[in-house]
Amino acid sequence: MNGNILLEKGDAEKLKYNSEIFDVVTIGYGVRNFTNLKNSLKEIYRVLKKDGLLIILETSLPSNPLVRLFYNIHTKLYVRIIGKVFSNNPNAYGYLESSAKTFPYGKDFIKILRDIKFKDIRSEIKLFGASTIYIAKK
Repeated sequence: MNGNILLEKGDAEKLKYNSEIFDVVTIGYGVRNFTNLKNSLKEIYRVLKKDGLLIILETSLPSNPLVRLFYNIHTKLYVRIIGKVFSNNPNAYGYLESSAKTFPYGKDFIKILRDIKFKDIRSEIKLFGASTIYIAKK
């Protein structure tokens, strides 16, 4: 590899790559959109080299009740207004709210990663709990 980054479109459940080829796989706000979360994560595990890293940035729900209140107001009103003003598909912004509420975040997501055999899993809460970074090793 020459250090260049190549972006490709593909099916996360059927990656076209050989096993143990990547040092790192990163995903930003996309895991909650996988059709089958566990199968896609198993595929990522397969293509990672031994000791390779998976780094995920994903939505989560703030645990602090006051922060969660402001988060809910923000996602229900502000994000939808922005979506209507700037997007040809304002319904996609409503999807953000519903998918964030149903995505298994925190300990639940870490358990899924463990079940797939990832190890040394850690998480870092960001944006007062509205997002979390997960780092896991094959």
